[in-house]
Amino acid sequence: TILYGDQTYKTEPSGFDVSSITGQTALTSPPDASSDDLVLSDGGVLKKTAFQYIYNRPAFHAYQSDALRGVSDDTITNMPISTANELFDTDAAFNTTTKQFVPQVAGKYFVYGAITSNTAWDYAATLTLVKNDSAAGVSATQGRFADGGVNYQSVMISGIFDLDGSSDYVECQIYQNSGHSRDTSNKGMENFWGAFRIPV
Repeated sequence: TILYGDQTYKTEPSGFDVSSITGQTALTSPPDASSDDLVLSDGGVLKKTAFQYIYNRPAFHAYQSDALRGVSDDTITNMPISTANELFDTDAAFNTTTKQFVPQVAGKYFVYGAITSNTAWDYAATLTLVKNDSAAGVSATQGRFADGGVNYQSVMISGIFDLDGSSDYVECQIYQNSGHSRDTSNKGMENFWGAFRIPV
């Protein structure tokens, strides 16, 4: 009898017991979090859990290799990252059209992001991580530029979000109210955001 990750007990086919675990068969490829399992012996009772419960995935990291052009004045704008600039997206959970991270595995997620201005933006600007709906103000965390005429200011932000693995999503939003549209730095991977599941 095996205790599964969902805490249900199931009986495996006859002949599968502790003695079947020899450790002599090497993996030919990394474990697949969507289908592979880990089997352990606990006092002679085999217990199995899916790799998805111990992997830091779903996970993604997306970046802009050049400037984010025309960040609109007095408007909330989702971080405009293109598909070509995804460093990785393990489970296709980042929607490149809506700019939303929508993981299909429930759990706690560490989410982070950063932007850097190319010139002095003159007025305060914010970078915000928001769960589900900015209007509702649900589970938001925010960072901001200081006021003043300083070039190449950076904002880095992070937060931990509980996501239900079906409909919950997170967005990374930029807001600035300088009176004009603004560009971010074009010096490389200075404008990015990403997330990964915390296996707790």
